[in-house]
Amino acid sequence: AGLDVLRSLRGGADPLEAAAAMEMRQPEIAGDVIDFALGEVWAGSALDRKTRSLQVVGMLAATGRTGWPLRSHIEGALNHGATPQQITETLRMVAVYAGFPAALEAWPVMERVFADRGIPRPGQRP
Repeated sequence: AGLDVLRSLRGGADPLEAAAAMEMRQPEIAGDVIDFALGEVWAGSALDRKTRSLQVVGMLAATGRTGWPLRSHIEGALNHGATPQQITETLRMVAVYAGFPAALEAWPVMERVFADRGIPRPGQRP
Protein backbone atom coordinates (compact mmCIF):
# COMPACT_ATOMS: atom_id res chain seq x y z
CA ALA A 1 0.00 0.00 0.00
CA GLY A 2 2.85 2.39 0.79
CA LEU A 3 4.44 1.86 -2.61
CA ASP A 4 1.10 2.52 -4.31
CA VAL A 5 0.80 5.86 -2.49
CA LEU A 6 4.41 6.68 -3.38
CA ARG A 7 3.64 5.87 -7.02
CA SER A 8 0.65 8.22 -7.08
CA LEU A 9 2.53 11.00 -5.27
CA ARG A 10 5.21 10.74 -7.95
CA GLY A 11 2.72 10.89 -10.81
CA GLY A 12 2.90 7.22 -11.71
CA ALA A 13 6.70 6.95 -11.64
CA ASP A 14 8.22 3.71 -10.38
CA PRO A 15 8.14 3.98 -6.58
CA LEU A 16 10.95 1.45 -6.09
CA GLU A 17 13.55 4.03 -7.15
CA ALA A 18 12.34 6.54 -4.54
CA ALA A 19 12.06 3.82 -1.90
CA ALA A 20 15.60 2.61 -2.62
CA ALA A 21 16.98 6.15 -2.43
CA MET A 22 15.21 6.69 0.90
CA GLU A 23 16.55 3.37 2.18
CA MET A 24 20.09 4.45 1.29
CA ARG A 25 19.79 7.93 2.85
CA GLN A 26 17.73 7.12 5.95
CA PRO A 27 17.76 3.34 6.44
CA GLU A 28 16.57 3.58 10.05
CA ILE A 29 13.32 5.36 9.19
CA ALA A 30 12.63 4.49 5.53
CA GLY A 31 10.48 1.49 6.43
CA ASP A 32 8.42 3.58 8.84
CA VAL A 33 7.75 6.17 6.16
CA ILE A 34 6.78 3.64 3.51
CA ASP A 35 4.93 1.12 5.67
CA PHE A 36 3.31 3.32 8.32
CA ALA A 37 3.07 6.90 7.01
CA LEU A 38 2.28 5.97 3.42
CA GLY A 39 0.97 2.41 3.80
CA GLU A 40 -1.34 2.95 6.76
CA VAL A 41 -2.06 6.64 7.22
CA TRP A 42 -2.05 7.80 3.59
CA ALA A 43 -3.80 4.66 2.38
CA GLY A 44 -6.71 5.09 4.81
CA SER A 45 -10.14 5.39 3.26
CA ALA A 46 -11.59 8.30 5.28
CA LEU A 47 -9.89 10.96 3.13
CA ASP A 48 -8.97 10.87 -0.53
CA ARG A 49 -5.38 11.41 -1.60
CA LYS A 50 -6.02 14.87 -3.02
CA THR A 51 -7.36 16.05 0.35
CA ARG A 52 -4.43 14.47 2.18
CA SER A 53 -2.00 16.13 -0.24
CA LEU A 54 -3.53 19.56 0.33
CA GLN A 55 -3.39 19.01 4.09
CA VAL A 56 0.30 18.10 3.89
CA VAL A 57 1.06 21.15 1.74
CA GLY A 58 -0.63 23.32 4.36
CA MET A 59 1.16 21.67 7.28
CA LEU A 60 4.58 21.82 5.64
CA ALA A 61 4.11 25.47 4.75
CA ALA A 62 2.80 26.31 8.22
CA THR A 63 5.81 24.69 9.87
CA GLY A 64 8.34 26.31 7.57
CA ARG A 65 9.36 23.16 5.66
CA THR A 66 9.73 25.04 2.39
CA GLY A 67 12.50 22.99 0.81
CA TRP A 68 12.27 19.64 -0.90
CA PRO A 69 9.37 18.33 1.24
CA LEU A 70 7.03 21.17 0.28
CA ARG A 71 8.03 21.07 -3.38
CA SER A 72 7.50 17.31 -3.60
CA HIS A 73 4.11 17.52 -1.89
CA ILE A 74 2.92 20.35 -4.13
CA GLU A 75 3.92 18.09 -7.03
CA GLY A 76 2.07 15.23 -5.31
CA ALA A 77 -1.04 17.36 -4.81
CA LEU A 78 -1.11 18.15 -8.52
CA ASN A 79 -0.54 14.47 -9.29
CA HIS A 80 -3.48 13.62 -7.03
CA GLY A 81 -5.78 15.97 -8.93
CA ALA A 82 -5.56 19.19 -6.93
CA THR A 83 -5.97 22.26 -9.06
CA PRO A 84 -3.56 25.19 -8.97
CA GLN A 85 -6.43 27.22 -7.44
CA GLN A 86 -6.80 24.68 -4.60
CA ILE A 87 -3.07 24.82 -3.86
CA THR A 88 -3.13 28.63 -3.91
CA GLU A 89 -6.12 28.64 -1.55
CA THR A 90 -4.35 26.19 0.76
CA LEU A 91 -1.44 28.63 1.07
CA ARG A 92 -3.88 31.48 1.65
CA MET A 93 -5.31 29.47 4.57
CA VAL A 94 -1.75 29.05 5.86
CA ALA A 95 -1.42 32.84 5.81
CA VAL A 96 -4.57 33.26 7.89
CA TYR A 97 -3.94 30.51 10.44
CA ALA A 98 -0.13 30.17 10.59
CA GLY A 99 0.87 33.69 9.58
CA PHE A 100 1.71 35.57 6.45
CA PRO A 101 5.47 34.94 6.77
CA ALA A 102 4.89 31.18 6.52
CA ALA A 103 2.74 31.59 3.41
CA LEU A 104 5.12 34.10 1.86
CA GLU A 105 8.03 31.67 2.29
CA ALA A 106 6.02 28.84 0.72
CA TRP A 107 4.69 30.93 -2.17
CA PRO A 108 7.88 30.89 -4.31
CA VAL A 109 8.06 27.10 -3.95
CA MET A 110 4.55 26.84 -5.36
CA GLU A 111 5.42 29.30 -8.13
CA ARG A 112 8.48 27.23 -9.14
CA VAL A 113 6.43 24.03 -9.32
CA PHE A 114 3.79 25.76 -11.42
CA ALA A 115 6.45 27.31 -13.69
CA ASP A 116 8.21 23.96 -14.14
CA ARG A 117 4.91 22.46 -15.23
CA GLY A 118 3.90 25.39 -17.41
CA ILE A 119 0.96 26.22 -15.15
CA PRO A 120 0.06 29.91 -14.82
CA ARG A 121 -0.80 30.96 -11.30
CA PRO A 122 -4.55 31.30 -10.79
CA GLY A 123 -5.51 34.88 -11.60
CA GLN A 124 -2.24 35.52 -13.42
CA ARG A 125 -2.46 36.60 -17.02
CA PRO A 126 -0.48 34.41 -19.43
